[in-house]
Amino acid sequence: MKRMTIVICVFVLVAVTACKASVQAEPEPPRGENGAVYRPPEAAPEKARDEGPSIPPEAAVNGAAFATNGESVEIPIPEKLEKKEKAVESTIKSVTVYMDRAAVTRRAKVSLERGAYDLIFEKLPRNMDWNSVRARGTGKVRVVNMKVKREHILKPADPQIAKLEKQLEKKRTEMAEHNDDLKTLAKKESLLDSIRMRTGEKSSAQMEGKLDVGNLVEVMGFLDKEYKAAAKGRRELNRKIQDVQREINLIQRKINDLRSKMSVENIKAIVTVVVTEKTDEEIALEYVVQGASWHAEYDLRASASEETAELSYFCVVNQQTGEDWKDVQLMLSTAEPDIAVIPPTLRVWNVGLRRPVLKYSEEGKKQGKQMFKGAPSQAQRGFRYGIEFDEAGGEEPRVEEYKAIQARVLERGGVAVTFAVPRRETIISGPEPHRTIIALRTLKPKNTFITIPRHRKKVYLQAEITNNTPYTLLPGRMSIFLGTDYVGTTNISHVAPTQKFKVNFGTDSNILVKRERVSKYEEDKGWGGKKHRITYEYKITLQNFKSSEVVVRVFDQIPVSTHKDIVVKLVESNFPTITEEPKAGQNKKKGILEWRAQLPPDPKRKNEITYKYYIEYPKEMSIYGAE
Repeated sequence: MKRMTIVICVFVLVAVTACKASVQAEPEPPRGENGAVYRPPEAAPEKARDEGPSIPPEAAVNGAAFATNGESVEIPIPEKLEKKEKAVESTIKSVTVYMDRAAVTRRAKVSLERGAYDLIFEKLPRNMDWNSVRARGTGKVRVVNMKVKREHILKPADPQIAKLEKQLEKKRTEMAEHNDDLKTLAKKESLLDSIRMRTGEKSSAQMEGKLDVGNLVEVMGFLDKEYKAAAKGRRELNRKIQDVQREINLIQRKINDLRSKMSVENIKAIVTVVVTEKTDEEIALEYVVQGASWHAEYDLRASASEETAELSYFCVVNQQTGEDWKDVQLMLSTAEPDIAVIPPTLRVWNVGLRRPVLKYSEEGKKQGKQMFKGAPSQAQRGFRYGIEFDEAGGEEPRVEEYKAIQARVLERGGVAVTFAVPRRETIISGPEPHRTIIALRTLKPKNTFITIPRHRKKVYLQAEITNNTPYTLLPGRMSIFLGTDYVGTTNISHVAPTQKFKVNFGTDSNILVKRERVSKYEEDKGWGGKKHRITYEYKITLQNFKSSEVVVRVFDQIPVSTHKDIVVKLVESNFPTITEEPKAGQNKKKGILEWRAQLPPDPKRKNEITYKYYIEYPKEMSIYGAE
């Protein structure tokens, strides 16, 4: 035991000695001749890494700076100033509506001390174009940055959801009970099937011996009764299941709708501004939003007694942007913001051979002519084979429907025009269109009366109006009134300044017109009576019940020959006629006749126009379209 103690003591002594030997004393610093301690000069501090160009403190706000035209802009703000967040209340002041979108301007009045701020515009529309958002400051407020952010705000759970969930659970339990009843009914039907099969097997066995007819009838009656009851029960259960399913779907939709409202999406714009000194200023936030459009509509009211017409110009704005425009300055533009932003690309322009066209030989044409000779029904169906068999009916003069508008021009650039609505408007976001009047204009139409009694024994009033406004009239729907009577609607197209356009005001019942055939005479003509001629005479009668003299343009027509051997000729007319001349590229006239009848204000006077024409053709031919 003593020996072990001695060994341990020796081991500890050796270890302590080794530790002292491993520790080196700090060398004494050298001393000078005068005994002063000598120390080496301190090393120069390491040069800082290059972190890019430095920003003058005057131009830095929380580490941010901005430049104009590549040069830094000095802002006399202390470098230790921190930005402050400030939510602002903004209102929509003006809206410019384009054909498929709208540019909205919000304004917020702010009172700010000297410093830097993050001004927050909240509850912006979801369908806003984030790339279009711009902010503008005035006076002593300078905008240095702007960003758009989306956030979701969670609301407390609606207590109505818990009530609906209880109703939903109850209905689902009811649905499970009905499904269980269906399963029970299916087992009952399976049991009936097994009874029917056993009864059939027993009856077949009894056929060899004596058949118990009474028992068989009793079993069949039982099965029939139970099968009918099962079918009725299945129909009733299916109806209940459908009703419960509808109720479950309705409750689920209500729950989903309430849950969707618990999370509200908030689009906000954060505008960073620097204020040089205390001020009260206005910040403008501008952005483009989808879901808005506009088009023009018009009312044209003509006076039956005066030679004037009042044009009301309306704009119809469709607004479903998600935000209401209340008491705003409304402007309407025909510009298309996306047009010509990117130049178009030229594509390959190919040229090649036409496809071969099937042509009939002269022999084929002659065979087709003989085959369909005297068969007008084929011609009426538009059959073509070598020659034309279409009926020769001249076109009636088309009553052109041109139109007009006018509005106050705010700005014109190229082909785009911007109009300013003369008063402030309120347009609520929703499916209902908003219609408001832009301007009124008194026009002086040149009235013309037209009648085509061959088709309809009515006299129409048509007005020719000159666009005396300094701008192009825009397209839109026009409602037409004659006095207090509604005539109808028409669509107008672009009409340039000083250009004339026509508007139809319907029929005038104060002028009567009648057309009747006076005679029809047939005879053979030519050497040996080889030609057959039919002569027609017609009479048109007009009466003026108006208090003033009017001029009526009367249109009628005679047939046009489609064959060289068929001759149609106007031989007599008691009024001078104005016939339509063929246009360039046409090889025949349309056969339209026109008279200008001047009718005095005398209802007892019958103004008559008579004309006569004949159709002559070879006797062996059979023609169509003579009447």
